[in-house]
Order: sequence, then C-alpha cells, then structure tokens
Amino acid sequence: MPDIAYTWVLDVEDNEATFESLAQCDDRFLGLDAKIRTAITKHTVGDHANKYRELVSAILRETEAALKRKVPLRGRQLLFIVRRFYRISDEQHMQFDLTDLMTIAYPGDPKMQVFLDDWDRMLANMKLERHLISDKFLETTLVSLIRKSDRLRAHVEHWDRMITGHADRSYAWIHGMIGKVVVEERQRRNREAMLQDHAHSQKATAAPAATSSPTPSATPEATNKRERRPRDTGDGGSEDGRSARSSVRLGDIEYKDRCCIRNIWKKCEETVENGGCRYGPHIKNAPEIIQKHSLYINMLAENGVPEHPKGKGKGKGRGKGKEKGKEAVPAEVETAPETTP
Repeated sequence: MPDIAYTWVLDVEDNEATFESLAQCDDRFLGLDAKIRTAITKHTVGDHANKYRELVSAILRETEAALKRKVPLRGRQLLFIVRRFYRISDEQHMQFDLTDLMTIAYPGDPKMQVFLDDWDRMLANMKLERHLISDKFLETTLVSLIRKSDRLRAHVEHWDRMITGHADRSYAWIHGMIGKVVVEERQRRNREAMLQDHAHSQKATAAPAATSSPTPSATPEATNKRERRPRDTGDGGSEDGRSARSSVRLGDIEYKDRCCIRNIWKKCEETVENGGCRYGPHIKNAPEIIQKHSLYINMLAENGVPEHPKGKGKGKGRGKGKEKGKEAVPAEVETAPETTP
C-alpha cells in the first residue's frame, strides 16, 4: 500500500498530468489527499501568506473557483499548482546549450564541489545530444574555467605539458582530476573532524585523574603549595585550567555563541553563507569560551596573535602611544597583577 500511494502522489510529475485530470481521486486515497490539502492550505494564512503572496493568490483563486462549481479541490491539484508556479519554463525540464557552459563562472576552491555538480547537471540536460558535443570543446572550456584555481594549478600545468593525443590531455582526465581533488578535500575535512572529536573525548576521559584529591601521605606543606599554585599563575594556568580547556567542544556551544577558529587567522576553507560557515560565525575576536578550545590554543601557538585592522590614531596625541600595543594582545594572555599574601 505505501508504494502504491507513493506512485499515486508522483502522478503530479507526469508530463500528461493536468489540473483537471488530478481532480479524480480513488476512494483508497481520499484520506491521504485530504492530508495533503490541509498541509498546503495551512500556509495560505499568516506570515507564510505574506511571504509567498503570488503563490497563495494562485491557490486561493482555484479554491474559490472550486467552491463556485461545488466540487472539492484535491490535494494533488494543490501540488500541481505549486509545481507549476515554480516551473522555470513551459518545458518540463530545464535544458542548456553550449553558451551556458561557456558562460559558467568558477566560484572558487571552497565551492569546487558546487561547480562540478553544476557542470555535470548542465551537461546532462543539454539541448544537444551528448555524443554531438565534442570532448575537445568540453576539455578546453573546462580548463579555461579552472585556471584560476590554486588547488588545481598543478593538474592544469601537467595538462599544459602534455602533447596533443596524450591520455592526460583529455576531457576525461581533467574532469577526473577535479573529482579527485573534491573527494580528497572532503576526506581531509572528515578525518580532521574525527581526530578533533577523538582528542576531545580522550582528554575529557582523562580529566578526573588530573584533578584527583591528594593522597593521605601528602604533607601539609605540599598541600599548601598546591592550593596556592592557581593564585601564583594569575590566569588559572593550573591542571584545573587545562581540564577546562579539554572539555570545550564546538558541538556543545550554540552557533551564535561560538565562531570559526580558523577564520580568525584567515585560514577557513569552508563554504561561507550568511556571514559564517558550519563551524560558526566569521568574527574577528574569539569569545572567551572559544579561546579555551584546543584548536584555538594550537593555532595561537603555531601562528601567533591574529592580526586585526588597527584603530584610528597611530601614536599621535597624549597617551595614545602607550595603548597602541595593547590592542593586539588577546584577553587570555593578560595576567592580573600578583597580590601580596
């Protein structure tokens, strides 16, 4: 029954389907059809109605027409209206020509997967039959588009060195190299994420042992030294501090309260949307909790203090020269003045 119902819903996608033909509904699917109608019509009021006013107007017109004819408006008919509204042309499928392939732009290495998917999709929906399009044309067009890529530079230079007729100077080879780089980059990100999660889980498991209570044999003098150590370090650089850092995980922090650590050093290679990537917003200064993350500590040790645009005033005026160097020091390395016992 579920497979039959699925096929019944997909009748909307048939090329021969019309608004009138979908008015017929088998008794077996009357309940399902009513659920589809309810799911769509509930979006014709409220904020959704204001956001998609043209589509809602088209639905309401057909609803009023059905009321005048005193016939029910079917759920599949509403699906047909939605599908017809978002159709990009009168044809059932979008088709491309050679001009579309030549005008496509390379979006950059972080979106190489998107570029390859768009290229393959356009080539699969060409107006011409695939065998009528020369591989040589596809080869030279594709190479000209990816010449700006840093990750593909070595492959393009290898292609340039090959003589005409060589197996590596072909459309199949250059297309395969792009796919290879995409897969390798995806695997690198997956491996890096797995290692980070594994390191965090190992540190979190070992944290209780690092903060265990003193043994009965410890002398009062040694106990006093351990109690005074956090005050001497000034910034909490004790074992308790290290265990706090080890327990910080991006997955435990809300997206708006964290940031992309690599972006602080301008090394993020993820896809950026709405001012951030999947790891967090792209901001200049890391929140305090992110500064305890192991990746932030490692990046700080490897790359030094991140560079930020300097503010107005380059030492001119009274008292500005002393403050110039303080802005580049992150909050976590400022130590509080040592108090006298």
